[in-house]
Amino acid sequence: MASTYAPPTRRYPAAQPWQRTSYALLLLVAADVFVVSAVALLLPHTAFFSRSLTAPRTASVPALSPENLETVLSYARSMRPDDDLVQVRPGVFAKRSNVEGVDVGGVRAYYDIASHQSFDPLSTGKLAESQVNVIGREAQSGFLILVYTRK
Repeated sequence: MASTYAPPTRRYPAAQPWQRTSYALLLLVAADVFVVSAVALLLPHTAFFSRSLTAPRTASVPALSPENLETVLSYARSMRPDDDLVQVRPGVFAKRSNVEGVDVGGVRAYYDIASHQSFDPLSTGKLAESQVNVIGREAQSGFLILVYTRK
């Protein structure tokens, strides 16, 4: 009896050596494009490059003495007898020092407690980051106190 089975035939030509290297070339070009774009995105954020492009600051940042900075930080850390609660909106109260700032040494200093709800001008959006001078920072027990003044 005759068999109907036909042996497989090669329908496609064998891969050429140059076809195998085209994938490596494509991978090399993609890697080059990635590296160039990463450098272009990250270069402006380096300290040297950003310092050379920005205009020098002419306004002096009002410095607080360590004692005055500690006074502002003491208002941020705890409730003081001279720090009343004020109503920010119906049913919401905050320390007066957080809302209006603290007057120390003739300078009005504000504080923002980064991981907690604050009602200072920077947190509420009344001031932008470009409108403040950061005077000091203190990290304590999982939160950051940022002390600043208006420019």
